[in-house]
Amino acid sequence: MKSRAPFPHLPLLTLSNLRPAVFLRRRNRFVGIAEIGGSRFDIHVADPGRLTELLYPGNSILVRPAPIGSHRRTRWSLMAGMGESGWVLLNTFLHRRIAESLLSKPAISPFGELRAWKAEVCPAGFASRFDFHLEPEEGGPVWLEVKGCTLKRGRRALFPDAPTTRGTRHMKELAVLSRDGNRCAVMFLVFPGGVQCFAPNGMTDPDFEAAFREALDSGVTVHPLQLGFNGSEVTFSDMLPICPGF
Repeated sequence: MKSRAPFPHLPLLTLSNLRPAVFLRRRNRFVGIAEIGGSRFDIHVADPGRLTELLYPGNSILVRPAPIGSHRRTRWSLMAGMGESGWVLLNTFLHRRIAESLLSKPAISPFGELRAWKAEVCPAGFASRFDFHLEPEEGGPVWLEVKGCTLKRGRRALFPDAPTTRGTRHMKELAVLSRDGNRCAVMFLVFPGGVQCFAPNGMTDPDFEAAFREALDSGVTVHPLQLGFNGSEVTFSDMLPICPGF
């Protein structure tokens, strides 16, 4: 699949005030311990996934201080970890900002020019609140869910890296919406570099893989987007295909 971008590495988001650190260990799903400037600190980990290929003792990470005046217990937030092909963005709080930047650029957005969009919208009769409801210039409204992918195996980007009942529910509900005549899509923000295609991680979460297949069969479109991060700037690189046969 060829990129629709006029040139690769299109800037999407710039991050400032990042500091290098060394990851030591995880206290729990949302708190880790890192060495920053020669001292040890607790850091907030926004991504509850396993991240074992990125968060292991001694690996290089990037952190950012909590906002001034924040009442958080942790003074630092984990932003990225060093993978085999470079930095991998790990802060899930950035996903919406990145998605909005992508959606605002018709040259790379899978949905072209948009008249309008709304964030965090719940369809009538459904339990889930989806990330966006889009109104493209062409093709009718779209229910869109956005997921961040941090795991790679060889040349394949995989999601999820831990079982996700929430992700499975989203895929199933999008499948129902699509069968009811709605236009539905999932956009995967693929952060590891050096991959050639995207696939559901059936070894880790067979329920998600089954829901993914159901969604595809029901007409839900899937858009894996290869992103890059150089330690300060998030960029768009290309659109990835789904791995044949998964």
